[in-house]
Order: sequence, then C-alpha cells, then structure tokens
Amino acid sequence: VFPYLGDISSDKITLSQLQILFYSLSKNGNKHMNFSGQLPVDKQLSYHTLRLVRHLLVGFYGFLVREGILSKNPCTGTKLIKPPKKEKKYFTQEQVKIFLDTASDSKYYLIFKMLFETGCRRSELLGLPWNNVNLDNRTIYIQQTMVSLHEGKKQFYLKPEPKNKSSQRFIPISQATADLLREEKELQQPRKTFSEKDLVFQDRYNNRKYILPN
Repeated sequence: VFPYLGDISSDKITLSQLQILFYSLSKNGNKHMNFSGQLPVDKQLSYHTLRLVRHLLVGFYGFLVREGILSKNPCTGTKLIKPPKKEKKYFTQEQVKIFLDTASDSKYYLIFKMLFETGCRRSELLGLPWNNVNLDNRTIYIQQTMVSLHEGKKQFYLKPEPKNKSSQRFIPISQATADLLREEKELQQPRKTFSEKDLVFQDRYNNRKYILPN
C-alpha cells in the first residue's frame, strides 16, 4: 500500500485513488515493493490478499472517521474486481486408462482406481472402514476422513465427519472394484487383530493400519 499512497495525506485520499490502488494491485501485484533493498517482485496478488488489504484500509479510515479526522470513510465505496475462475482440468478416459495401466503394479493401485471411479477425496477413501463397505451391493459409505495433523509427519486422526455433512453419502462401485476389495479383505483377515472397524487401506508393507493422505 505504501508505494501507492505513502505521499498522500490521509485526509486527502479519495475513493478514486483507492480504487486505482486496488486495480493496480490486482494487475501489477507487489512489483513496486522493494523495501530493505529487496528487488522488485512482479507477482499479482490473489483476490484473498486484496480483500485483506481492503479490510485493513476500511478499518483504518473508519478509525479516522471515529476520531473526527475524516468526515466519511473513502474506502467503503470501493469495489474489488473478481478474477475469472480458472478452468478446471480433468483426466480424459484415455488418460485414466494409461495412468491405471502404468500403476497396475503399484501397492496403491486400488486407491488410484477408486479415486478415479468414485470421485472421493483422498482423505475420504483413506478413512474408509470395512464396515462401511458392502461388497454384495457394491457400495461404499463415506462417513469419516483421515486427516494429517502435521504436514510431512506421521501423525493423524480420524475425523468423524467429512468436509461437510452433505459429503456423507453412499457411492456405487463396479464389480471389478468390489472383487479387488474382496481380495484385499482376505489378505487382511488372517491377522488376529482384524476388525470390521479397521480401515480398508492399510500399509501392509510397513505393518501400519493406515495410510496418510499426504
């Protein structure tokens, strides 16, 4: 903000000047910010950051109004320009086939297959217990999620609800996926500690009853 408004007295600021500020930040970002000998950085600011800047200025000028320095807040009438939504990119059917064929020998193959087939989040699939899998009816029920406590660390907890309540749902699965799940269950069942409440996806190679979503 300072590179744009630093030389203008607070009681001289106009709505138009503030609007130009927000427009400049949205287009040019912080390329004029070269304090402490730093080189200018040419990077657009995100809409979220622009909202924070505007919120800060609305509060600052609101304080000046309450102190009687200004008669009205010049920032309240400003508007931010929302950037166009980025087009989402999806795998084509051919790309999905190539990916799964390439990953066919991976220990995570079943996870990859179900992510593509069900559209679930990683945290939803990795938090899926066997008692929420109906192999006869070929459905799974999303009810809880596996959430990592710290990025890069093997600490986690099972969140009893997914991202939002509407995310609790039944999802159909194909016969091929049901057959792979049945094979996975048979591999796990010989364990003395096996329980229907156990998670479907376990790191059997490292003898852990979970796989972290990260």
